[in-house]
Amino acid sequence: MNSVAKIIGLVIVVSSLMSCGVKTSSTNDNSEIAKEQINDTIKITEEETQAMDRVFDLPEMQSIKNIKGIELFSNGTYDINNNTYYYIQVMRDMETHYYTMYHFFIPEKSKMEIKILDTLNDTIISLEQWRKNKYK
Repeated sequence: MNSVAKIIGLVIVVSSLMSCGVKTSSTNDNSEIAKEQINDTIKITEEETQAMDRVFDLPEMQSIKNIKGIELFSNGTYDINNNTYYYIQVMRDMETHYYTMYHFFIPEKSKMEIKILDTLNDTIISLEQWRKNKYK
């Protein structure tokens, strides 16, 4: 199974879990309960936190990062072309479900290029290519 297929499979699993109410953060009244319930099973490393910060630093995120319900989820690391990337999902809590907005792959080595899952073509592309496609 190739990397994209594995990622798509994980997205389906994560989306299913999210629709069941399992999440790492929230802006609703149950957020502390949800955090306590999963605190022992989900540990976010300093590196994952830094990867999430890099996502929020992107110009495309500036207009949406303060919208109520926008949350980032870390889904571990993935090997893409023999390099390690942190898989970060940008999701919006719609109260009844989560809507996945973006799938970012933040390189472990900061000098490498950020990648993103192009869901229309089922491929992982560079941030630069995504920006070109997005603004066509």
